[in-house]
Amino acid sequence: MWIDAETGVLLKLEETNDKNEVTNLIEVSSIEFNKKGNLSLSNKFNPPADYKDLTKKPERKQSMKSEKEDQN
Repeated sequence: MWIDAETGVLLKLEETNDKNEVTNLIEVSSIEFNKKGNLSLSNKFNPPADYKDLTKKPERKQSMKSEKEDQN
């Protein structure tokens, strides 16, 4: 993903397969911003409540044996 640091606008997105071949490409060829407007961008990203970070590996669940040991 290529994102404009100042505006947060997605400029390019490449999807690849396991052979690192591009399978899907979205790319902005032209963009223009309204410079007259007084838009302010938040410095913080506030994701929706159901947002999941897919870049992190999921936590492993405890085995059933470990859970039973904890209960005793």
